[in-house]
Amino acid sequence: MLGEVRMKECLTQTNEKRIESVNELPDELRRGTENISLHLENKGIDPVFSFFLCRFLRDCSNVVCLSICSNFLGPDGAAAIARALDGKAPIQTVNFAGNGIGSKGALAVASLIKDKKTLKSVDVSDNGISFEGIEAICNALEVCSFLKCIHIGGNSLGFLGVRSLSRALTNNRSLTTLSLAYDRSIGFEEIRLLVIAMRSNRSICDLSLKNCLIQPDGIVEIAGLLYENKALIRLDLGENISGSYGALALSKALVNNVTLRYLNLESNFIGEQGVKALAAMLKRNSSLENLCLMRNSMVASKTSYLIDSMQYNITLVGTCIDDIELDKYLTQNRWARDEFIKATYDMEGLLPHVLARMQRTVMIHHYLMTRLDIVVSGLQSRSRINK
Repeated sequence: MLGEVRMKECLTQTNEKRIESVNELPDELRRGTENISLHLENKGIDPVFSFFLCRFLRDCSNVVCLSICSNFLGPDGAAAIARALDGKAPIQTVNFAGNGIGSKGALAVASLIKDKKTLKSVDVSDNGISFEGIEAICNALEVCSFLKCIHIGGNSLGFLGVRSLSRALTNNRSLTTLSLAYDRSIGFEEIRLLVIAMRSNRSICDLSLKNCLIQPDGIVEIAGLLYENKALIRLDLGENISGSYGALALSKALVNNVTLRYLNLESNFIGEQGVKALAAMLKRNSSLENLCLMRNSMVASKTSYLIDSMQYNITLVGTCIDDIELDKYLTQNRWARDEFIKATYDMEGLLPHVLARMQRTVMIHHYLMTRLDIVVSGLQSRSRINK
């Protein structure tokens, strides 16, 4: 079992007393033999302290995780830490997100990716990395055979950056998770390059393009990928601009898709026709387990399509829509309310059994927690009728 030791006390002292010697780090960190994770998120760490941290990392042989996101490392501090991690520490996870590491820091991270065979996950998102740094990381990914996860979003990759990444994805066979979330520079041409690369990639099963402001034509390109790609299990398209046009394309692609299990379409401006198409898809899809449609202005007419599709779908674990809209719909439509109750009713009439079934068949986790009174009252009414 991984021993997780957080340096909160040390860093609290650092901010107050300004520790300037690695000898003042906790003894259990310096002399421990159990694998440890250092969580130094949002602690105001600057390049000066990072150099003392580097001395500790070079001497320590049991650090497997370093999360140092949302600090002030800058290029020099990040580069120094990346070089220190290339020592004897069996590091597996590194999170540099939100540190302004720039291209200099990215070059050091690229070297770490290329050489450190224990490394499994790297996060360099939101760091203002220019093309030089992005290209270095992509070149490292192209030859790397052990890294499983990389978060590189929020760096404005642009056409050149996505082209380098696409080349790396074509040759890489180890990556399973790729996140480009919050990269607003990804347009239609960039999506096309990425889709072409993903068609030949058979290892990535988790792709995040959240909040990239992808237009409907870009969503259509991604939908085309779902006809061919048999590896993707999770696809996050939240906070884009799919609209009904993009939702319709995704629905058509998912009718016969048997691998995708999670799809996030929250805040995508999906209209009534798009929701109707998604509901029709749910009646035929046999793999999707989670579908998120939060914040899509789910008025009653849209909600009814999803409720109707539930009786035909046997795989969906949860579909998240706005609780208040479903609540309003069920309150105003007694027939729909009765159908909702029936969908969660087990013929044996045992409440624990009913609740267990609800976890498998009903749409909304939050709704179940807040409106169980609907189900309970329905069961009581049904029990009286049966008597």
